Amino acid sequence: MIRHIAEKKYIEDEWVRKIRIRISGCPNSCAQHQVADIGLSGSNGKYFLYLGGHTNGDARVGAVVRHNIAPEEINPTLDTVIEIYREMREAHEPFDIFIRRIGTETLSKLLAERLETSGRETRARVTEKIEASEQSAPNNEYSIGFKIDGKITTIRMRGNEKILQRGLDEGLSLPYSCQQGSCGTCKLRVKGKFHQGRVEAITPEEIASSYALICMAEPRGDMEVEV
Repeated sequence: MIRHIAEKKYIEDEWVRKIRIRISGCPNSCAQHQVADIGLSGSNGKYFLYLGGHTNGDARVGAVVRHNIAPEEINPTLDTVIEIYREMREAHEPFDIFIRRIGTETLSKLLAERLETSGRETRARVTEKIEASEQSAPNNEYSIGFKIDGKITTIRMRGNEKILQRGLDEGLSLPYSCQQGSCGTCKLRVKGKFHQGRVEAITPEEIASSYALICMAEPRGDMEVEV
């Protein structure tokens, strides 16, 4: 989540920067997620979303507005909450005041509607990428640029070769562990078409955002890999 927040550059928005986000897997509320502006409480692999908590002056517990959130749904849920706030806030309106003005019941409905629409669009984009990759010829040769510390090293490889293994063969320093698509260590942002099949350690949202598990990914065109 921290990396995701940094990539979205939320810190550049003065009022979004002031939002207190707390996440906890402890039933005793050790991270105080219930009194955060945005709180997430995890148990048995699912999360509850709290909005509108407050600790200064009139302390109050946030309302639960969404249940049973899967880990891969946390970032899209957070993005949608912030998106609604940015669109509907008044000038110089802090997040906690915005929540009280709109109301958690209204916000819960808006959140559900947008996430349902976003989920359909994401699935459509992922399906389109998979179909496009399967139509490309795997025996063609492509140029793959690995961007490491600002420097790009380009190698040639065929579409039936795994990007990670080919890079390691060339002596490149690349992150990896299981090499079976199960751990997510080699998850990197890429540009270009690729094929990796259906693997466990990457979500449809991440695939739609141009991430790949390079241990399983095969090129289907010229590519750039950000290490």
